[in-house]
Amino acid sequence: MALTIPVVWSDDCSLHDPAAEIWIGVRTPAVETAARTDAILEELRGGGAEFVDAEGHDDAALHAVHDPELVDYLASAWDAWQKAGLPTDPGQDRVVPYVFAHADVDSGRPRRRPRSGHARVTTATTR
Repeated sequence: MALTIPVVWSDDCSLHDPAAEIWIGVRTPAVETAARTDAILEELRGGGAEFVDAEGHDDAALHAVHDPELVDYLASAWDAWQKAGLPTDPGQDRVVPYVFAHADVDSGRPRRRPRSGHARVTTATTR
């Protein structure tokens, strides 16, 4: 069976090759690694997938599918995380939420932008 949807790909994706992930506050071996990506790509190529180069898009295109506040947050999250000293104390070398919010967490109150970096991770991903 031929694959009919093209695979949009950039070799830059292989730069994401973490040694570990954080699961419930515990550092664990990474699952989403470059080796896993290579294995998936090999299977797709073997299945006859058509590959097209990924293209950059401006913020207007990103804002058409993502909340602008989330896009802005992601552009600055690591810098804010480092500025807060979180890679050193408590030793989190990844931007990781400490609470996973859900729709009922604010009990109907208006949402406010948190001041602390680790709290912003939680709200940026749930809006």
